[in-house]
Amino acid sequence: MRTIKSKSATPGTIKAADYFRPFETTSTLHEPGVSYQKLDPAKYGRLISCELSDEELEMANDPNVKPFAYVSDSAAYVRKIRKTSKP
Repeated sequence: MRTIKSKSATPGTIKAADYFRPFETTSTLHEPGVSYQKLDPAKYGRLISCELSDEELEMANDPNVKPFAYVSDSAAYVRKIRKTSKP
């Protein structure tokens, strides 16, 4: 149980409010608030197999190629994509 004291109290009197927290919630990056069952990748996963052209293979192996380097504002880019892709 915690007590909060008001800063605007007049001298000589203390106004306090008591409140009760049934549980403390602490969240970390790796512990989600909802529990879930992890699936076995060997059973539910699948390999994506596609053939690359010679040009695509050359670009994939080139360290100087930077995909989406022309995008300066990612939020605006995503909004534009979503607007144009609506059926």
